[in-house]
Amino acid sequence: MKPPIHTPREIISRARPRNKLTATDTGDQLWNKFNTNRLEDLDLTEEQRVAVRRLTVFEPLPSVKRVVFICTPHRGSYMASNFVVKFANKFLNLPGGLVKAAVQLEKLRQPGVLGGNPITVPTALDNMDASNPFVQTLSGLPIAPGVHAHSIIPVKGSGPPEQGNDGVVKYKSAHLEGVESELVVRSNHSTQSTPETIEEVRRIRDEIAREHGYDMTAIVQALQCAERASGRQPVALPPKQLPKGPTDRNTA
Repeated sequence: MKPPIHTPREIISRARPRNKLTATDTGDQLWNKFNTNRLEDLDLTEEQRVAVRRLTVFEPLPSVKRVVFICTPHRGSYMASNFVVKFANKFLNLPGGLVKAAVQLEKLRQPGVLGGNPITVPTALDNMDASNPFVQTLSGLPIAPGVHAHSIIPVKGSGPPEQGNDGVVKYKSAHLEGVESELVVRSNHSTQSTPETIEEVRRIRDEIAREHGYDMTAIVQALQCAERASGRQPVALPPKQLPKGPTDRNTA
């Protein structure tokens, strides 16, 4: 049974290289970076095999048709090697959905169970480290066919972009081959608030609307068709209820 999917048609990713996984087919390349054995050949329970596969094998989400990378360190950030940053990494907590997987993987790190290099659940700072095998492998994987990709890269100063950075990420790390468009904005890392970046996001989103004649019904129908074709059940969550009590404002 395929897992359920959420329903965004586009992903706007700011400074999160792992978001590329929503539009990338990794195959076994991440697994092969850690281990030379075939996952199917290892003596694991089905639960253990699922835990390993969940962290090493990814498919593009069928509903994602466009991604916009904003100051994204695909090859890591030079700041991630800072001693203070590495020290802070020890105090980061894993997302709740990965805690169980982390516990299962810890059991698999016994000598001889997996062989190869040990697999650990990366934190957000691990994903910014240029020496991280996960970052190195993911940066070289192409965007999946049928997905439109765009880059917005801030660079401080007026020098050649290729030699510049935004104070956190170098241009060379944020640059991706094969994207449909790349805009260099003269800005620091917090470029999401600059007029040039805002206007570029609007331009890209306008392309989606233009594809469907600026017809919201057509846009929704195209999304629904992609969901049905994927064979996965969309996630549907009930609306959140606002708390009632002394914090309520009297608008009468």
